Amino acid sequence: MNNFAFSPETVGHLLLAALFCLTVATGLVFKVASHKIDHRTAPAFMCLWVLAGLGLTFPLYGDLWYAGWQGLIEQPWLALLMLAKGGLLWLLFSQKQHLNKMSLSARNYTSPVAIGLMVFTNAAFGEQLATAELVAAMGLCALGLSFAFKGHLQDLPAQGKTLFGAAVLLTVSCGTLDHILLTHLNWYVLLVVTNIILLAVVLLQRGGFGRLRESLTAPLAIAAGALFATTELVKFYQTVSYSPVTVVVTVQSATIPVLLILSALIWKERTWREQGLWGLLALALILPVILT
Repeated sequence: MNNFAFSPETVGHLLLAALFCLTVATGLVFKVASHKIDHRTAPAFMCLWVLAGLGLTFPLYGDLWYAGWQGLIEQPWLALLMLAKGGLLWLLFSQKQHLNKMSLSARNYTSPVAIGLMVFTNAAFGEQLATAELVAAMGLCALGLSFAFKGHLQDLPAQGKTLFGAAVLLTVSCGTLDHILLTHLNWYVLLVVTNIILLAVVLLQRGGFGRLRESLTAPLAIAAGALFATTELVKFYQTVSYSPVTVVVTVQSATIPVLLILSALIWKERTWREQGLWGLLALALILPVILT
């Protein structure tokens, strides 16, 4: 009797499909949660459920923890960067969830603009830029400005525009820190330590223990946190075991047009045709950056 088993290629494709669906589902649940749960609770349920997922996968990735921890001991200055990233993550997650309440499309459009800016910050740390990357990065920045003046961001009050700008800068800052840290440490220890720091920041805030309790009891917080953690772990497992980083990032970027169209159909953020166009333009400019 032959044992039925999927080939590694098939498993990789199934995981990519799962990652696409999880990313879309996470975006939608976070949008619903933004209207029901205080935006300052987002960092709590995100770090809590990521840490739970990392704990469950420790038997699989425990060797990465020991290797990464040794690297951290040998280079203690990395701990300072992790402390900075933990604090920035609290700001990023809370600001983006606050923006999400006003506009799902604006919240998702922070990513293309940040990707464009990160091309330049990575270049400052010695990364060589291909012509296609440079052109695409400038195009993404220009597209972000266009979205501010012509897209749904134009309809938001001044606070929404400020949140958008802050979210972009915070995303770039966190991405730059990741670029530095991942040249010295592996992804597993980076996720564990930065999320522990993020949890500590949550608890140091006024009402932090209440938000932590809500993360464990509110159905929407549990759903959002569990979806976010599952998406992150599937992404990293896929990257380590089956697919190149460029393929994984491309699949997640492909959700931008879908989420923008859904923002129009469900929450009436402009028309689905306009939102779809913004999403496709962003995807078209992201591809040269991640595939070059």
